[in-house]
Amino acid sequence: MRWFAPPTRREITLLLFCATVFTFAYNLEHSLRYIGYDSSAVQTVSISRSGYSSNIQGDGRKSSGLRDQLDDLIIGNFDWNEEQVLNANLDRGQALGVGRHDAMWVGKNEQERLWPPTNEPGVSAGFWRWNEDVPTTSLVEHVPGYTIMDQVIILNNVVYIVTDEPQSFPDVNSITVEKWQIIPSEDARTIIGRYGGIIHGVSWMCTEPVPQNTTLLSLWSMHSSLEPSTASPARLILPQTSAFEDSDLDENYDKKKNLALRLRSATGSHPFLTKIAFPHMGITYKEDWEDYMGMEVPYVIQRLVIADYRVAGTDGLSTVLQRAAHASRNWWEPIRHNVAEFFQEFDDQLERNSITYVHRPGAMNVKDHDSLVRALNRLGEDRDIDIHLVEALDGDRENNVDWGGRMAAVVKSNVILSVQGPDILDGVFLKPSPVTTMVEFFSPDVASREHESIARALGSKYIAWSNNRFVFSLPANDPVFVLQLSLDEISRLPNVQGDLQGYGVPVDANAVVEAILDTLKR
Repeated sequence: MRWFAPPTRREITLLLFCATVFTFAYNLEHSLRYIGYDSSAVQTVSISRSGYSSNIQGDGRKSSGLRDQLDDLIIGNFDWNEEQVLNANLDRGQALGVGRHDAMWVGKNEQERLWPPTNEPGVSAGFWRWNEDVPTTSLVEHVPGYTIMDQVIILNNVVYIVTDEPQSFPDVNSITVEKWQIIPSEDARTIIGRYGGIIHGVSWMCTEPVPQNTTLLSLWSMHSSLEPSTASPARLILPQTSAFEDSDLDENYDKKKNLALRLRSATGSHPFLTKIAFPHMGITYKEDWEDYMGMEVPYVIQRLVIADYRVAGTDGLSTVLQRAAHASRNWWEPIRHNVAEFFQEFDDQLERNSITYVHRPGAMNVKDHDSLVRALNRLGEDRDIDIHLVEALDGDRENNVDWGGRMAAVVKSNVILSVQGPDILDGVFLKPSPVTTMVEFFSPDVASREHESIARALGSKYIAWSNNRFVFSLPANDPVFVLQLSLDEISRLPNVQGDLQGYGVPVDANAVVEAILDTLKR
């Protein structure tokens, strides 16, 4: 037989038999499973009959007698229970600075406790195809300058209110001074189209170029009028407020370097306060709003709470605050509690009276300021009252340490003193008590009732001073005023905007302390 002769039938059969045996043996487990046997059971029986035990346990590790140090280092030497995580103790988490590498992590169970599932819509839920059924806007609440609406649509620099019943909506000018449009659904099909995006959750919007220092207060007062199950605000939209006060271009119109310090625009409150009081709320600035408007795609805002002080004025603010107070006497308490808890002053039990005097350089007559400080210190020593003297500096957005110290004093006090201006509004975070009082000093022949309405809505007392005398005094939850000036005198006092800062204000320190002491005794 030659070397290159074709293989015989015997040789072909032998090759096929060897290949079959090799394949079957090499893939023994799969082969046994294919013909109907439990491979693990067969393996255990065959190994045990041979006088050996299985090396691999159900958890994938070697049996304890066959493990070496490398196995214990990589996997660990732990007990394993069926359908349980290997070494469940690891899932409890570890504090910072503990363990070999000072690593910190949060276990799955602790993570679910800290951040429970919210069932909120994900990224894929941002698209909405409505075809011919264009979303229509519904009115929820309205006070001139403050409005809640569902399904407001934005497109190409226009805010649309889509409704076939325009008579059920207030005039746009009583919502905002901006040029919004009310259109019927038939026109909306042509203008808006058949699909768009959706902005989920509750959105707040302040349409003013510079938000007031009462913006968050007024928006929450409207928000609190909704049903208790309503979610917290997801975002604050400031369509006319840039993220930074200065441009991102230098004097040569070149892009500034990323390291250049820039001051954030004023939003009516300290940026830290917004994050502390509303930890889950983001801020959408003018640049972000322009991105939405420039996409040429409509967006439906699921629920929108709008505030425009230019429409509301002092009367509108007072109205919306009183509505909130009548709905619930504790309407502001969730926000105050967030701030107090941040400063670790969340104990509602007031152990002793505490007074905070917020001083702004130049706001009060220098001699009167010194006299007031001495009088307050004497009061604290004689009556066992805590006295906190804190300073409010211009540019508080840069002086975060000073702001934090000031707020830490306010949240544990029940009396605040301040010269006419925005500083008195720190008093909304005073610890509630029967004697909680806001004391405001006005410039001569000037008065404002704006902060009085805020104190009334919070159930606090309010004392205003002008010309070294009471202008009006408001006991908590009591509409009766105690007047040192006549009604005719008060009516002749020019009314000023609440955030207008007073300077060089004269004060009779002894009279002020006497009035405070009388208030604390009631």
